[in-house]
Amino acid sequence: MARFAIASALGLVVTFTSGNTAAHASDQDPPPDVIDAARQAGVDPIDLLGAVNTTGMDARSYLCAADGLLCPAPPNPPAPSPGWPIGGALGQRLYCIEGRESQHNGRAVNPSSGAAGWLQWLPATARKWGVAIGDRWSEWHGAAAIAAQGERFFRSQWPTAAGC
Repeated sequence: MARFAIASALGLVVTFTSGNTAAHASDQDPPPDVIDAARQAGVDPIDLLGAVNTTGMDARSYLCAADGLLCPAPPNPPAPSPGWPIGGALGQRLYCIEGRESQHNGRAVNPSSGAAGWLQWLPATARKWGVAIGDRWSEWHGAAAIAAQGERFFRSQWPTAAGC
């Protein structure tokens, strides 16, 4: 996030000091793609516009490069399985996380953490989200509810999610 703030500030400095006719980020209405990316990443659209103007990158590419946010899915994701509780991009991501957390067998990779199940839920977190640990469908749908809260919160629950 520090890089994001620095790049945003640098964007404003460059805009003011350059002799061109580029408008100051706060003097522009961000385009829809910047607003959408900012909303999904939980950042200020004006700050993101400043970073985009400075770097020349599109909003999603900048967020991915700067903070690992909104990165595209890894290439060649596994084909959806009939046994997956959720399909689509979220299902592919949860399948990836499940592989890292329990190697797709529901047993902990790191048993000392106290987490259990397919996605390695801590008991208190599972209770909070109404998840039945060990029930793959329940775990995945609990994770989907967490994903609906936003990317930052999702990654706070599954730090390994950044690579998935």
